[in-house]
Amino acid sequence: STFRNINFIILVIMSLFEEAAQLNNRGVVALIEGDDDFAIEAMTKAIKMMKQELAKPSTELADLKTSSEEGPELRTVEIPDMESSDEHHEIFNQAIHVPCNGDESDLDIHVYSAAVIFNLALAHHRKGMQGVEACREKSIKLYSMVLKVLDDS
Repeated sequence: STFRNINFIILVIMSLFEEAAQLNNRGVVALIEGDDDFAIEAMTKAIKMMKQELAKPSTELADLKTSSEEGPELRTVEIPDMESSDEHHEIFNQAIHVPCNGDESDLDIHVYSAAVIFNLALAHHRKGMQGVEACREKSIKLYSMVLKVLDDS
């Protein structure tokens, strides 16, 4: 019965995670197509879902990890119209595509959460480059959050 409960927990977490990953990836496509507002909406929802998973007791998440440190490879996709206009600053214009169909041994929700937050920062950054000051400021906070999430993992 305990084994059945653990399997149920894993299935629930995986389905929520897969849904969050799919939302992130739809947001990445929206970024490529220039629809920053949809990208922000999709990635914000994905982050909320992942945050719910991170808030669960660490024993539930620990059950999902194996001794392997490596999960599936994250891919990046170039975002058009995000080139540095200043030779002193470089902008990383690659959004991160999160695998949707990894098994539980591949799950590292902290890294994936950081990837989605980074993508959200890119969307805000691009809007900030178009003159929306609040979005530029939000992107700076989000980039900092990526580092915090990775530090805490």
